[in-house]
Amino acid sequence: MEEKIKVNKIELATKHKYFISGAYRDTERERNIIESKFSSFGHEILDVRNFENTSKAIDVCDIFIIISGNIQGNIIVPDFAANNERGFSLVEGEFRYAVLKRKPIIAFINKYDNTEKNDAVTAFEKQLKLKLKNCYDITDIAQINKILMEIMLNHNFFKQKDWFKLDCFISYSSNDVERVENIINKIDIENIPLWIDKTKLKPAQKLTEKIMKAISESFLVLVFITNESINSKWVYDEFKYAKSLNKNEFILPVVLEKINESDLKNSEAKELYIDINDIRHINLYDETKKEVSMNELINSINDKSVQSLYKDIE
Repeated sequence: MEEKIKVNKIELATKHKYFISGAYRDTERERNIIESKFSSFGHEILDVRNFENTSKAIDVCDIFIIISGNIQGNIIVPDFAANNERGFSLVEGEFRYAVLKRKPIIAFINKYDNTEKNDAVTAFEKQLKLKLKNCYDITDIAQINKILMEIMLNHNFFKQKDWFKLDCFISYSSNDVERVENIINKIDIENIPLWIDKTKLKPAQKLTEKIMKAISESFLVLVFITNESINSKWVYDEFKYAKSLNKNEFILPVVLEKINESDLKNSEAKELYIDINDIRHINLYDETKKEVSMNELINSINDKSVQSLYKDIE
């Protein structure tokens, strides 16, 4: 039996519900195509003057579909994530709320209409392409129907977890791989892929382009610290490279055991030890606080991922 919820006097089944976001008068044809395929709803059937109605509808939807046309609407909604008075257009506000709620998102960008788009719409569409894995340029309105048919026939489409183009980079010592994987398996965060390199190179080798690219493109670098990893040249190099990219606020050391200063083997280990203690870190070795610390770790990953998705969407 499907669970149902009342939203602005409209009864919505939570199973297979698609929220359609887009300036209504600018995307009416596209909406008609989508609504012919899916059970959907959007702000045109809600009282958009009260964003609480819209947010409730997004809360219960399974898929958030955004259609970017030539305008974003004139209604301004608050920046609820930053909790300040700055506002956004309704379309961008709905998108930001869907990101905040970790909703799977599909975007269609109108490329067949010759109407010139303003700078705000162009910048927003650029960020959609950068951040979403399922973002489609539509050069012919018939493409929407084709894409939706492909989606419906692909039973694995809605099972994917990585809807966003973002990764959390894992830095660790290969000697700690079992301990690290045990923790990673407990970090069950929807839509956030964790980037872990299992092909560790030899100590004498330098960071590969693959690893440097992964670090530079990650929204967060988790550095797992043990008495093994703090003496690892690999971990040191990855930490320093992330720091060189001004990613200090996106570096989070996770300490798995108490570090013995007397066992620091070289100047690099000592430098890493000092750096880690100078920035925010999470201790997971205190069994009495482990549950609280794990929740803090999960919340930190969630918060940083949202910040990354919001970044540059101005």
